[in-house]
Formats: sequence, structure tokens, C-alpha cells
Amino acid sequence: MLTTKAHTICTSDMTAARRVRGHLLATVAVLVTTACAGVDPLGPSAPPVTYPAGSIEASLETIRRQYNLPGLAAAIVRNGAITERAAIGVRRAGDTTKVSIDDKWHVGSITKSMTATVAARLVDKGRLQWTTTVAEALPDLAAAGNPAWRSVTLAALLAMRGGVNDTVVESKHAAAIDAMRTADPIAQRKALAGFILSEAPSPASGSAYRYANGSYALAGHMMERLTNTPWEALMQQEVFAPLALTSGGFGAPATAAAARPDQPWGHTPNARYMLPVVPGPNADNPAAIGPAGTVHISVGDLARYMIAHLGSARGGTTYLTASSGARVHTSAGAIDTSGTGYGMGWVVYPDRNGGGPTLAHDGSNTNFFALVMMKPSENLAIVIATNAGGDPAEKAIAAAFAAMIQRATSISGKVAR
Repeated sequence: MLTTKAHTICTSDMTAARRVRGHLLATVAVLVTTACAGVDPLGPSAPPVTYPAGSIEASLETIRRQYNLPGLAAAIVRNGAITERAAIGVRRAGDTTKVSIDDKWHVGSITKSMTATVAARLVDKGRLQWTTTVAEALPDLAAAGNPAWRSVTLAALLAMRGGVNDTVVESKHAAAIDAMRTADPIAQRKALAGFILSEAPSPASGSAYRYANGSYALAGHMMERLTNTPWEALMQQEVFAPLALTSGGFGAPATAAAARPDQPWGHTPNARYMLPVVPGPNADNPAAIGPAGTVHISVGDLARYMIAHLGSARGGTTYLTASSGARVHTSAGAIDTSGTGYGMGWVVYPDRNGGGPTLAHDGSNTNFFALVMMKPSENLAIVIATNAGGDPAEKAIAAAFAAMIQRATSISGKVAR
């Protein structure tokens, strides 16, 4: 499916969570002001731990307990360096194996900005163009599909303005997409691209914003066809390897057969419990939509990824030029009445306090939840991740974001309102 299929340990919950989170929490301001209602769990996901007062661990532990999360991690970037990072809690509810600072967290739709970064670097290298069309990249599929797709560009797809409508595609092809989960990833994406192109763009390309995981799946398949390189390998070549992000990978990060959890397991809420989700293909989004949301990574490496984007936004680097960064970071148009826009894998919040916009994105495969935010004018970024999904995780991420902003005292008034 274009949405997630999260299989939990308990068969009674097999129908839960069949969606991929597609939007950022309403605004960065909402993240700061979201009410922090207590959860009153029937059983703790992890034993409480006391940390030194005022430490980042103590701040995260308070939030972790309040929302009964198994684990929670965060990092703060200031002036091109990680100033603080921490990981607390356990890898799996009901097990005492603690998370480590180098553990890997699934980051869902944050993957989108990484796919856009691959495109930017390929453009810089002259291997493709922002104006490359579906017909140029996928001539066979374009010839067999609706003619309206042939002129749709890579840039339009990455800006969510290409006309892909997940609901339409899923209504007709969900069973076929889900049945391909164990197939070769490129074959999955080719089949999905064919399903997308068989329908008419909705809305017409370039006319309006519509968030769609299929839009990034189609863009990713265009890139892998043009370069004759699988999207996963392009990610390694253009994102993970150049930035030394050694923890970067795909799918659920843990190994189901391990005697003790070797990485964080995902969890989904059921009443007031957090239910562990058995790692494996059915614990994550299918590879068909890999370019939209299958990356896992440590918070330290995710922070280093943010440093690279801050560098690009603040003048350019050898990794990502200022011009390519601007294409990725600049909104293609407003997506709501507040003036909030969408770039390429980044929600762009308008500048209301001076110094330029704030960029952010969240991601969830429904059993992990993560958030990244950067304020280029302040050379600041924040990274947060938890191995749980659903409403408790969303509220916890909001609370953790507010706490991390407070720790970055010099700009708290500028980005927290």
C-alpha cells in the first residue's frame, strides 16, 4: 500500500495503523503550545531513571515518563556543531535493554528531504535536471500511461505539485502494492510508477499542492532509471557516504531474531499500553515508497545531516551548493492560509521574527516518530526521535521540541512562538 501496514505482536491489533503520516504537525508554533495531557499508563514502557537536574537526559526523561514512551532521543546543533545529544529509555517495552546514543531510529517522511538532496547533488553533477520529465526518465511507462504525465517534471514531483494522488492510486491498487513487499525494490517502484501513471494527475501538474508519498516514489524511480542505480544505492552514494552517516539504512532497524533487542523496536499505542512491533518487512513502509519514508539513522548522524543543510542554507558547501540548497529549501508556494509552504522535503514556515524562515519536517511509519527543525539564520537545528507512534508520541515530540528550544536559549523567543 501507499500507507503503512504495521503488524503488532498481538493479532487483535493487526488492523491498526494503516497510514503513513503525511504532514508536519500543524506549525512549529503548535509543537511548542500543544497541551501536554498526562497518559496514566496501565504499565510503564520502561523503568524510570533519575538523571542530574538540568541535564538534557533529565528533560527527556520527564517527557518519556509522562507519555509512557519506551525510548526518546534528541540532539541540538549550534554553529555547525552538535552541542548536546542524549538517548534515554529502552529498545523494547517489557525488556530492560537500554537505548544507546548510537542507536538507529526510523525517521519516516524525513526521508523525503534526503531524496531531494540526492536529486540536488545529481543536478549539480549534471546527471539530471530539475526539468527532467516523466517521459524522458520513464519513456516506457509514460507511453503506456495517461498522456498528461509526460511533461511532469522532477521538480514538480519533489515539491508535491506533480499531480500524484495517493488516495486514488491506493483505492485501485492497494492489494497489488501490498503483495509486492518482498519483491525487488526497483520492481516495486516500477510497478507503483505504472499504477500512478495509469491515472490522470489530480490536481493537474503544477496547479496545486497535494502531499503524496507516491510523488516521491515516482521521483525516486525516475532518478534510479536515469542513473541505472537503485535509489538505496544513490542514498548511500550521495547522502550517507559523503557525510559519513554510518548508521544510515532502510527499514525497521532491529533484528527480530536477536535474543535481546539489538536496536530500538517500534511501538504502537493500544489503550494505555505501548505494544512492540516485530521488526521485519511488515513493520515498515514497503520499499515501493522507500524514497518517501523508509530511512533509519542515529540522532547523531541525523544531526550531522542537518549541519550539512544548515551549511548550504548559509552560503553553500562543497557537499551541497547554495543554489541547489535554495532549490530544495525554498517553498514552491503556500500550502495553507498562514503562508506556510513546502519546498522539497521541507515544510517552510514564513519569517515572522526576522532573519529568515524556519524549515522542519516530521516523519512516522506509525510505530516510530521523528522531527527535524532548522533555523538557518540562527545556525540552529534540533533533532528528536522516539520508538513509538500514535498520539502519545506526537504529543511527546511536541513537548520535547519545546524543551530543546528552551535549552537553545539565545533563540527561544524567535522560534517558539
